[in-house]
Amino acid sequence: MSGTEVARVYQAHANALGETSDALQWLMRAAMADQEPDTFERVMALSRVLGRQEIERSAQQALEALRDGHAPHLTHWTN
Repeated sequence: MSGTEVARVYQAHANALGETSDALQWLMRAAMADQEPDTFERVMALSRVLGRQEIERSAQQALEALRDGHAPHLTHWTN
């Protein structure tokens, strides 16, 4: 199973959980698996809704790194 396929499964779990901390964790896993900007943007949006500024900042930094052609350094991320 590729990272993209794994990420789709993780995103499906997140979608089923709505705007919850558990959904955020699944989205974070998806972002780590697929390394796609739109997944990091979803993490940013949900972390903003949940008031998790540290995760929002980390996702923003990861997104900027991706756009600059670098691997993202993820901090404040849990499994």
